[in-house]
Amino acid sequence: MKKLLKALWKKIVAYPTSWKDYVTVGRWMIYKKLLIIVSVLIPVLAVALICFFSRQPAGAVPVFRESDAKLKLYSGQAVVLMNQGNQKIYAGQVACGKYSGSGQLYSPSDGTLIYSGDFSEGKYSGQGSLYIGKQLLYEGGFLNGLYNGNGTLYSGSNVLFSGQFANGAYDGTGTLYEGKNILYSGQFAGGAYSGKGTLYANSVKVYEGGFENGLYSGQGSLYTQGKLIYTGGFAQGKRDGQGIQTTPDGVKIYEGAFRNDCYDGEGKLYSGGGARLQFEGNFIQGKPGPSGSIYNARGQLLYSGAVYEGSVDYLSLLGIPVSTLRTEVKEVPDIYYGSGFVGYLYQELGFAFITKYDYSTDSSQSGPAMKNTLSISTSSEIVSEADSSLFAKPEDNLVVNTLLVEERFFSLQMPENESPSAVKNNITGFEELMESRLARIPHSSFRQSYQPRTTIRGDHLFEALNLPEAAQFTGKSFDKDGVTYFYRTSDCTKDGVPWVIFCEKDKKNE
Repeated sequence: MKKLLKALWKKIVAYPTSWKDYVTVGRWMIYKKLLIIVSVLIPVLAVALICFFSRQPAGAVPVFRESDAKLKLYSGQAVVLMNQGNQKIYAGQVACGKYSGSGQLYSPSDGTLIYSGDFSEGKYSGQGSLYIGKQLLYEGGFLNGLYNGNGTLYSGSNVLFSGQFANGAYDGTGTLYEGKNILYSGQFAGGAYSGKGTLYANSVKVYEGGFENGLYSGQGSLYTQGKLIYTGGFAQGKRDGQGIQTTPDGVKIYEGAFRNDCYDGEGKLYSGGGARLQFEGNFIQGKPGPSGSIYNARGQLLYSGAVYEGSVDYLSLLGIPVSTLRTEVKEVPDIYYGSGFVGYLYQELGFAFITKYDYSTDSSQSGPAMKNTLSISTSSEIVSEADSSLFAKPEDNLVVNTLLVEERFFSLQMPENESPSAVKNNITGFEELMESRLARIPHSSFRQSYQPRTTIRGDHLFEALNLPEAAQFTGKSFDKDGVTYFYRTSDCTKDGVPWVIFCEKDKKNE
């Protein structure tokens, strides 16, 4: 290349060697090579002069109107003015007429700064800061004019959100603020809480766990005043699935299934500071039932069977054999005899039932057969007969006819061959007795004071109607298995019922 240039230079600077190297113009002889050099230099010089005289002063940036056709062909630093007036709307880098690179966008109304940062194809793209009313609104990443990537959103002088964005919405991991307090910290999707996160009120934790579309979803924990009150499943913002509910002090209230924010399904309800079961079984819309087990405040099983709104489903007991009822009702009852009826009083469950008790000598009748008169003797044989026929299993062949539940009365339909009025008249006196006994029971909330009752047979209290108080009793008595039997020596029956009171020794004077 150097050799070529040297050879070319030699030809240019070489002296003419012949008249053929000249051109005759009038009386002038002009060297041909000189003409060629001048013809080349004149255009170059013209261009140089034009560039020199049209050059911008040092540091000057070209200014365009936004509708200027030249702007569409320009690339580099520029200032863009509005079509009307001289209000600046953009200052920065331009590529083929579009904002591209680093620049600042201004409000066409008052000239205040709107955006400062990176542009691409005329849109915010890259890192930048967005302003509104001269206050910073957002700083961070942009894509196609929308918040994207890591950034911080402001509300006045306070941070509103700090974290990740996508398509202009909270997306990814970040922290949302309410004033100067944290409102939410965790994952977002499409501008809503989504994924794992923690929700606050005045910077105090309210919820921690899963979210979907801004609602509690999946596994999570609820708090009140910063203290845990529930942990378990959620759906659509409500408790749903398996969970445990506690007091703010950590005492267990309920453990089991939830649906639509209510106890629903299999679960356990606790009392006594969470130490003992109150109910175990099914729940429907927050109410215990239709089946389950009921416990007292000491954790003793009272009942296992059909349940209605947390209590024994009393109507389900009507018409069933007493022997069957005894498999469901675990509480030890007080039992009363009189006028051909027997009544069972359940103090902790708060109900009583009455059934006919046939003492006739006809063994084909329902109920255990028993003689109308009772020969009194202290011999072990007679005592054994009385014990086995009247007291050992009084529920044999008996059916629950009438239920009394806190001033409510339920009864089976009377047999067709009996007069309803006659049956009613026959049961009235005994019903009144059972109602009076039921009325003595304090409200269920006070039943915790009851002493534990055992299932030992001798712990029952059997009472016959119209008997004098034990202290006034003038008849005879005998003891058997820690129980005292009081009886008369004559006329020892009334309406087919033996005049006998059956009680523990320590209850003689009751």
